[in-house]
Formats: sequence, C-alpha cells, structure tokens
Amino acid sequence: MTDDKLVDHLMYFGSTIHGTRPFWNCCSTKLLDMINQVGCPTLFFTLSAADTKWPDLHAMMPSTTPAMPQITSKWRIQNIIQNLHLTTLYMHHRFTAFNETILQHLLNTSHNWYRYYTSYFNFLS
Repeated sequence: MTDDKLVDHLMYFGSTIHGTRPFWNCCSTKLLDMINQVGCPTLFFTLSAADTKWPDLHAMMPSTTPAMPQITSKWRIQNIIQNLHLTTLYMHHRFTAFNETILQHLLNTSHNWYRYYTSYFNFLS
C-alpha cells in the first residue's frame, strides 16, 4: 500500500472519531449538503452555557455548598471540572427543551444542525 493510500484510509477512519479534524470536515460536508438540498438557513444562533451561574445545576452536584460565600465561585468551577458528565447532561437537557419548545413548536423549524463544544482548559490554570 502506498503512503497516499494509507493516509486516505486513516483520514476515512478518523472521520468517525469525535473531535478530530476529519470528523469536523465530515460534519461540515454534511451540513453543506443539507444546505444545498433544503436551502439557505433562515436562522443561525449561538448559545453560551452559563454553567457557573445555574443554581439548579449546582444543586445536582455531589459536593455540598460551601459555607463561606467568597469561595462559592471557585467551588462552582471545581464542581464543573470534576463533574463534566453532569454539566454536559444538564446542558443537553436544557438545549433539547429549548429546541423542542421554541424552535420546533413556536418557530416551526423543520431542519436543524447543532454541536456542543466544551472547553474547560481556561479553568485549569
């Protein structure tokens, strides 16, 4: 097998690994195909998670609320870092409810495409 063929195979199989460049290239191609078939999108928006501000999210966290208010923000950030699975699940449920209630029923959208991006590296410094 030549080097070019090997690279092509690696790129093909890399398209199934979430977060890799081939994966996002594949997603981009699918999105462009959807736009070509359905038409130009009439709505585009970005949501930002207020994950350190949602009291109901932090009420689900396994650790207890600190007694001193000045360490509450550090406690919330630490909760998010240590429980990314809960934060992601909570955000998914919030977005799903928004999508079904507002986008699909109220605005009557028929096609949508979305992705989640989570980056907590700035909290680790």
